[in-house]
Amino acid sequence: MATKYNEYVEDGDWVKLYEDYVTQNTGTRYAKEVLLQFFSEDFYQRLNAGEFELKDEKGKVKLSNPTEAASNLYELYIISSNIKGEGDFEFGRYFTANQLKWYESIDNINDFYEKGPSLTSTDLPQNIIAPLVKELIVSTDQSIQQKDTAGIFRFAHAETIIPLSSFLDIAGANVSIDRPQDVTQNWNGSVISPMGANIQWILYSNGKDVLVKMLRNEEEIAFPIETKTYPYYKWEDVKTYYQNKLQKVGLSLDSSLEDNIELLQKKF
Repeated sequence: MATKYNEYVEDGDWVKLYEDYVTQNTGTRYAKEVLLQFFSEDFYQRLNAGEFELKDEKGKVKLSNPTEAASNLYELYIISSNIKGEGDFEFGRYFTANQLKWYESIDNINDFYEKGPSLTSTDLPQNIIAPLVKELIVSTDQSIQQKDTAGIFRFAHAETIIPLSSFLDIAGANVSIDRPQDVTQNWNGSVISPMGANIQWILYSNGKDVLVKMLRNEEEIAFPIETKTYPYYKWEDVKTYYQNKLQKVGLSLDSSLEDNIELLQKKF
């Protein structure tokens, strides 16, 4: 559906920056150290020469060099805690502490560029979440007007929180960075979007005025606007801030579902 975004994920300006960074001396050395626990030197050199290319069910190349092979093993490591019922899959045994720290950092960098604030030259990864933000505003406004709603709940992958946090301009989640080596110092995906991540807007009303506060993973966080009553903000101020931001990407609060789909198809 989102053609431009899919093209960005596959071949955006960030891809070469990322690949150059992960194949630097540290990445190359760690990949070799990890893989030689399983492969012979001869096989490693053949993999390094590009003799092998493994694709997923959609035909996308997932493994064609040592760096990708080691990264794929790390991906198994980070999900192994979720499949303990299936057997003893302790992939962490194949990594040193320094190697785990390195692969965690490059996984963080990948999420930052693919789903988060990304480069200063593009807002595409965060703007793609605009239709969801519009729906948050509209449904909240309706619940205030109708006074018959106890709660509105939306469920998605935790990764959805990454572009949402960026678009909402949550501090620490919305600053673009052009140098991959600077990402980990300024953006932490494990804080922004851990397992079971959630963002809550809780409304308070005295029958006339409406205030809202925001929680991330059950902790109070700030909206990007002024208030004299933190962590409480005037709902109209919050609504106006995000309405203006939505208008900048071509989305109005009265747009239809069909309008939103068309926007995703043509602009994102």
